[in-house]
Amino acid sequence: MFKRLSLTQRLLAGTALAITLAFGILLAITVQQSRQGAVEQAELGMRTQLDLVVTMLDYAQESLKTRARDQLTLLEHELPGKASLGAPVATGKRELPRLRFGELEGNNNPEFLEAYRKRNGVDAAFLVREGDTFYRASTLLKDADGKHRVGEAIKDAYAATLLRGETYTGTLERGGRLYVLGAKPVLGADGKVIGGITVRLDAEANVTMLKDRLRNIAVGSSGYLYVLAPPSGDSKESRVLMHPQHEGKRLSELDANTIRPVLEKQLAERNGTHRYAWTNASGRQLEKIAMFKEQKELGWIVASSTAIDELTAASAALRNLLLGLSVGFGLLLCAGIGGYIWTSLRRLQPVTQGIEALAAGDLG
Repeated sequence: MFKRLSLTQRLLAGTALAITLAFGILLAITVQQSRQGAVEQAELGMRTQLDLVVTMLDYAQESLKTRARDQLTLLEHELPGKASLGAPVATGKRELPRLRFGELEGNNNPEFLEAYRKRNGVDAAFLVREGDTFYRASTLLKDADGKHRVGEAIKDAYAATLLRGETYTGTLERGGRLYVLGAKPVLGADGKVIGGITVRLDAEANVTMLKDRLRNIAVGSSGYLYVLAPPSGDSKESRVLMHPQHEGKRLSELDANTIRPVLEKQLAERNGTHRYAWTNASGRQLEKIAMFKEQKELGWIVASSTAIDELTAASAALRNLLLGLSVGFGLLLCAGIGGYIWTSLRRLQPVTQGIEALAAGDLG
């Protein structure tokens, strides 16, 4: 077929093909580099944003721990005398050493703790040591029957800190609420640890304030921040602390074929970047990117997620602009080169006709 074309047509076709290939390759390289650069720049922005959010949580956590230490000091100053141990007394279902602070009874004394809570707005407790185990001597915590949970062994991690003679401040969860706990060892006359005092501050107001701040942080045009919490305190399952659709749910309550595997992966890896396929509310298939980072003190996973298309919107606009310009410029170039070739070959037409006549045997 190509042989049937005239010389002019062959030159024009070859020129058009060369121009199309050149512009196509240039356009593909430009778009790919632009898209990759846009994604990398957006990822850097998301990572910086995530670092700032975790730093904000660090400061909030440290502020709560400072309050807990202050409350421990206040409680210690309100105790009327030095600590001592006496003969065992019935404490709940156990016989435990009798803890006293001067003349103040440390066992079975919820009245003192209630009065202290009214004055200071803080839940306090007394612990007594027997062997290498701490037990609740006096507490405001109650069981399902409404009885004070005295005589129970302390199984939380802070017990080991008290056993070393060190003060502990950290967070724990009780009944789905987050608290900040301060615990300080109580020393006997010989300087050995004989018990402990604790204060517990409700941190839910701080959590609510942090959630409100995080919700106001934009991630692209439709992205969002969310927070995951691993099992903690009396909560035995990972939960979604903050999320536009799934806040407050346990992971087991989420769809096992869509969002649950994504969040389980992030909880397992703790820190990193995750790309995954997603179907939005309108049924459209998307590629999403999530960046996540652990707040070590709380164990929370803070993450931000958005669609890749949002990150590459500028490069897509650039691609469309370059495509339009390339097509237009290519057509103009083809027209210009074609016109030049056609004009040049037209001037050679008499020579071509003479050669054709000579070939046909016309010697006139």
